[in-house]
Amino acid sequence: MSNSLCRWLVFGWLWLLSCAASAGSQPVVIELSQGREYFIAALHELYITTGDINPQMSVPEPSQRVPLDRLKSDVGSYWVHMTLLNRSSEREWMLDVSNAVVQHLIVHSISSSRHRISEQGFVKTWPFDLRYGTELALTPNEITEVWIHVQNPFGSSQPLFSVLPMEKYQQKSSSYSMHLLIALGALVILAIYQIVIFVPTRDGAYGWSALTHLAAAFAWAVQCKSLLYSVSLGAHWYSLYLPLFVALAGLLQFGRHYLRVHYPHPLAYALDAGTAIVLICAVAGLLLPVHQYPWLLTKVAVLALILMVAAGIWRWRERFAAIRYYQIGVSVLLVCYLFYLLDQALKLYLVENGILAAARLQLLVMILFMLGLIDRMSLVQRERSQQNTRTATDPVTGLPNRTAFERDVRAWEAYCNEGILTDFYLSFFDVNSLQETNKSKGHKEGDRLLVLVGKWLLQQSGNHNVYRIGGDEFLVLSQKTIHWDMAALDRYLRQEGYRNIQVSIGSSCYSESSCRSSLLKIADERLHKRAME
Repeated sequence: MSNSLCRWLVFGWLWLLSCAASAGSQPVVIELSQGREYFIAALHELYITTGDINPQMSVPEPSQRVPLDRLKSDVGSYWVHMTLLNRSSEREWMLDVSNAVVQHLIVHSISSSRHRISEQGFVKTWPFDLRYGTELALTPNEITEVWIHVQNPFGSSQPLFSVLPMEKYQQKSSSYSMHLLIALGALVILAIYQIVIFVPTRDGAYGWSALTHLAAAFAWAVQCKSLLYSVSLGAHWYSLYLPLFVALAGLLQFGRHYLRVHYPHPLAYALDAGTAIVLICAVAGLLLPVHQYPWLLTKVAVLALILMVAAGIWRWRERFAAIRYYQIGVSVLLVCYLFYLLDQALKLYLVENGILAAARLQLLVMILFMLGLIDRMSLVQRERSQQNTRTATDPVTGLPNRTAFERDVRAWEAYCNEGILTDFYLSFFDVNSLQETNKSKGHKEGDRLLVLVGKWLLQQSGNHNVYRIGGDEFLVLSQKTIHWDMAALDRYLRQEGYRNIQVSIGSSCYSESSCRSSLLKIADERLHKRAME
């Protein structure tokens, strides 16, 4: 091969390399062809700077830029550069930031005709705005360099930028704000509802669940900037993340009380220890560098969720009746949290607004927990009702007993005193021949006699308010007087094989007595008087 050919080959390779280098150094132009929203997650450049630069006045010079391959958690402020070409007719655009908590944002829009600077952050532009919309000046059919200075000492994930027309931003911001306000209002209402239930029941699950709701509402109110406006808080890591630690501690205690995990079971120790660890990390973490506080939150969140799932699995194996809503809620929390961690680790950015998604998720889980509490309460009431039915029912006849009569007659007396009822009547029956029947035919036939008398009384009274209050005594409450045909009762008993059965009756009404005790006394006296005739 000749020397001239070698020289041409070397020159050719150098020319190709220079072309490749010059092509690689050209900025990627993002073309905005329509008046819609464009998400920008990867096509931009990240820089930190050297030297003193006032981001409110100028952008960094090439000599001051230090490129970043990725955004590290300890980087408190950085620059983002992107090149936009506006092919649409829209002139008023907004740069929006989501998926991150940002303390301050400065945007430079630089074109051949103008240089515009705008700011955003924890300042009030829209009521209860959880977004970071900043004005952009994009001249149609002209390339605009956009430099974004992000001040974010909280160590959150890389922001997801979007560019959209101002009109669409206002609609989107109002929609997001309304969603979050609804979520916050629902969390507060659920907390108040559980406090109201906790006062009479003294059930610890309601108290801890109410604390969790309030802590979550506080956290979301801070993160959407509404609370920052009202009490003039700055964007500090303890106001942004501390409520979430408290919410995790409340969730652990809610799980222990809801699932009835008591000492000396190991899970009771584990849940209480987990609560202590969460609270200790919440306080001790304030001494760490700012960017490590949210990192610590992710670790204790995994611990808390694992403990809650373990407690739920144990209770499910123990056949705990009201477990379904609890298990669904905890499973949703765990799956969504793992999905979020995977989304951040792979930089997929499928979650466009993490704050709003988390608020919706927590609201869903809290509603599931509330349904679980209601389910458990209804179960307790059913068990209590069944127990009351057993204790207030005569085992021989199946009729209500003296306990049920005392409860009902007190209610009827209160109805009369309040004017709901004008009067009511009491009929007292005594099966005088019960002892003779037990002696001659046996106790089984005596019990059958009582069942037949109770059945006849139910038929005559319309199946209402018939009580067996003693061995051979029955009572009937009615709102109107009943004509008792005792001859019909005698014929009925004869047909069933019982002859010469004597049943005495005495009646009274509430209007002729001073109280319920005298009502029963008058009926008893009339019964004995008729039995002696």
